[in-house]
Amino acid sequence: MSSRKNHPISTRLASVLVVSLVSIGIGAFTPVFASRPVAAPNAKKGAEGNNYTLTRPALVVGIFVEGLDADYVNLLRDNFTKNGFNRFITDGVTIEDVNYGTDLDATAATAMLMTGAAPSVNGVPAARAWDTETKSDYPILLDQAKIGNFTDETFSPSSLRVSTISDEVRIADGGIGLVHSVAPDAQIAIILAGHAGNSGFWLNEFNGKWSTSTYYRDVPAAIAKRNYGITLSSRLDTISWTPSLPLELYPDLPDYKKQFPFRHNFPAKNPNRFRAFKASAPEIMRLRRLVSTIFPR
Repeated sequence: MSSRKNHPISTRLASVLVVSLVSIGIGAFTPVFASRPVAAPNAKKGAEGNNYTLTRPALVVGIFVEGLDADYVNLLRDNFTKNGFNRFITDGVTIEDVNYGTDLDATAATAMLMTGAAPSVNGVPAARAWDTETKSDYPILLDQAKIGNFTDETFSPSSLRVSTISDEVRIADGGIGLVHSVAPDAQIAIILAGHAGNSGFWLNEFNGKWSTSTYYRDVPAAIAKRNYGITLSSRLDTISWTPSLPLELYPDLPDYKKQFPFRHNFPAKNPNRFRAFKASAPEIMRLRRLVSTIFPR
């Protein structure tokens, strides 16, 4: 255990993040995964007299994982590939001893990370707020002036009082870039898309469709194909969640877990199967594939 504590990644990661993705295409006509050099205004001379240049990315992908504890990363990092999660560890930046103030739920934490502002400033203190007149709570991003597509939920980012990273990217690129977000949760998808996003989709836990709000105008072809083609509801009972690696590769796994490894199914007779699927690893893989089709190579 002591060796784990000495590892550089053994810090308190942002465990309040959420499993979701936001893809920001910077420059609609720039090849994805390519980059274009931008001359630095105050470029310094290199060793051979060449100017340094700044590289403008063609694609930015934000990945938010709720409950990702640093100890889990340390335990499993030997199973990560060089250009996978290990690249985040070796080439990324780790922020230590993050203090979020009072406890935040996933929605409020996402809003704080996407806006850089405290809940009292960004307008999202929690997933649900209290209405003093009706004496009941309601979703913080509820907007009854909008209509839901493939859902009866009516949301918009109107309660977000400040701009998000997605908004600033759209502004910086003159509105040419594209911003799409997908997430299991509706309000988190909307926060990731921001005010200026092209689309924000979430998984409807009652019908398994990718749902959105009429606030957003775009429907990527990959989303439409999944809603009208081979839908999740037609094949969910064939999907199961089991350990992805041989059990001997999981460190610190209790013996009884090795004898009785988990297996989660999503049968049609289960009325909560879509809700359960939203919290499963197969759904995360589905999110990854969906984003890769929205912004193909």
